[in-house]
Amino acid sequence: TAVLFGDLPPILSGVSGGAALLASGVLMVFGARTVQRGRILDLEGWRAWLLWWAWLAVFSVAALLTWALLLSRDWAAARRNAGGWAVVMLAAGLLLIWVSGWGLDAPFLSWWRSRAFAYTGGVTLAVLALGMLAVYFGAATRPTLSLAGLALVWYWLLPLPFSLFAETGDATGIDPIDAIARLTGLPRPLEQDGNIEMFFVSGIAMTSAAVLAVVFGSEALLGLVRRVGRLLGGAAPAVQTAVAYPLAAKFRTGMTLAMFGLVVFSVVVMASLNSNFTQAFLGDDASGGFDVSVEVNPANRIPDLRAALREAGENPDADLAGVGRYVSAFPLVRPGGEDGGEDGGYRLAGVDDEFIALQQLPFEHRAIGYDSDEAVWEAIRTDPAVAVIDSSRLAAADGGFGGDDDEFELGVSDAELRAEPWRPIPLTLVDPSTGEETVLRVIGVLEPATLGVIEEFSAIVTRLETVEARFGGGEIEHYYAVTRDPTDEASRQAARDIESALIEYGVQAASIDRLIDDQASTSRSFQLLFEAFMGLGLVVGVAALGVIAFRTVVERRQQIGMLRAIGYSRRLITLSYFLESSFIALAGIAIGVVLGIALSYNLLTSDAFTAGTDIDFSVPWARLAVVVGVAYAASALMTLLPARAASRVAVAEALRYE
Repeated sequence: TAVLFGDLPPILSGVSGGAALLASGVLMVFGARTVQRGRILDLEGWRAWLLWWAWLAVFSVAALLTWALLLSRDWAAARRNAGGWAVVMLAAGLLLIWVSGWGLDAPFLSWWRSRAFAYTGGVTLAVLALGMLAVYFGAATRPTLSLAGLALVWYWLLPLPFSLFAETGDATGIDPIDAIARLTGLPRPLEQDGNIEMFFVSGIAMTSAAVLAVVFGSEALLGLVRRVGRLLGGAAPAVQTAVAYPLAAKFRTGMTLAMFGLVVFSVVVMASLNSNFTQAFLGDDASGGFDVSVEVNPANRIPDLRAALREAGENPDADLAGVGRYVSAFPLVRPGGEDGGEDGGYRLAGVDDEFIALQQLPFEHRAIGYDSDEAVWEAIRTDPAVAVIDSSRLAAADGGFGGDDDEFELGVSDAELRAEPWRPIPLTLVDPSTGEETVLRVIGVLEPATLGVIEEFSAIVTRLETVEARFGGGEIEHYYAVTRDPTDEASRQAARDIESALIEYGVQAASIDRLIDDQASTSRSFQLLFEAFMGLGLVVGVAALGVIAFRTVVERRQQIGMLRAIGYSRRLITLSYFLESSFIALAGIAIGVVLGIALSYNLLTSDAFTAGTDIDFSVPWARLAVVVGVAYAASALMTLLPARAASRVAVAEALRYE
């Protein structure tokens, strides 16, 4: 206890040590007697003995480490090392890695199995503990902790060199422990499941590691400043002072950097994810290749849109290059054949040949025997027993976010379809009014990007004749048209003409480009609102930087007098204080921007995160420039006043100040 948590009076050290030994002895005797009876924690036979020997091994390792720390205690006391805390961190990290990576059979530990936050958190604790132990036993502090920070940033962001050991070239889930297990043939850790909590864990871990690397690695920057001082001219002393003082107060500088970096990191990740998801789900694929959407009144159906327009005095062939019919019914659906799972409601859509010829709806997955998207659509056109489905009906791989309880799921996940070729999946559809059953085979899964705007595309899509013959002609009718002029204005004018010509039918027509623009505008408004709320954290950071700057003027009053006495001018004092705050602000901003962009890229190029959606990653430079510019401008403004106040300190008054 004294080694781990600091010096204690001898009597307390003796009592605590004796209590620990007594507790260990009681546990060992209890374990031996329990094993002899054949049961421990509901385990029997060799499992009980294995657990007991594992307990012995843990105590043996702990005893060896404690003995090593006791031997080096006096030598390390002068260096103010935290060897005991490093042992605690290492033990906790290894325990988290083991429990979440391989797991135990004990029921109370089952929740931790395959938990990515516990596994990655354990690795982070273990790496930091190894760095602290290296310093404890004599390694140089600055390079050791800098390397520990860089190693953690590498662990969180870069798959190499661990991806070199991947059998399929996919680096997802590859880490140092998995790489070592692959090389040595040892049991590999379980596949890790992560959810929204990984955003918090990764942000805190990466930012802290980067701050550690910057704070302990910036001594090299100070050396570089000294070497190139001649190039800086008269500003060299101010630059050296601006870098040296923050590095002398490492804890305060590190906390300020972490605060700045974490807020900027959050804003950058939010901006990057929002921008790229808007691009992916509200892009050209969302239109499905059509320009105009026409919704027909269910009580006043229109079997032929062109004929209805001609009767209304319009010439549809002048403006429309093609019109596809899309009829929806709402049966009960269950995966499998007659003995499948529970029924759930969902949309069934029937499409005609012209819709199939005009559409540009890509597929994320295709069944065996269908080598291209064209082959899938050709099968829909010729075979009334096949269908395709949208990706929202795939099961959630981790049991997380799924659809509504009343809607059916296909029963397979995106990862399962991606892992190996799959055969057509049967679905049983039941007409609620007649009870008649129809079996269709799913041969394709549409890309998620096709579902961003037109909600009717979230459906089981089959031939029009199937819906008309088996489900009473359907309930809702839509037409999707392509205009001869592909411009936005032409599609909007065509929608207005169709709606005005068929107003007596209750028809509603809309330009799909306009729908996309409206939804993108709404999405951007919400995104900017959330980013603005997160940006309030920057205001707090800037205010904190200003408070620190004002405090340093008071704390360093004598230092200011000494600098003035040895020749620093008022201008150099002001410049030194300004550059000092700029160094902290720019370093924190750089940490947040670099880590935020790197993590966003990893997420948006990962099939596990995007559910297979192909996203062409782009950095929202305009938004980031605003964030960075506002953050730095505000921090500079907050430090100008204390910098000017520092330059006006009288030399004689400062030197006698206490």
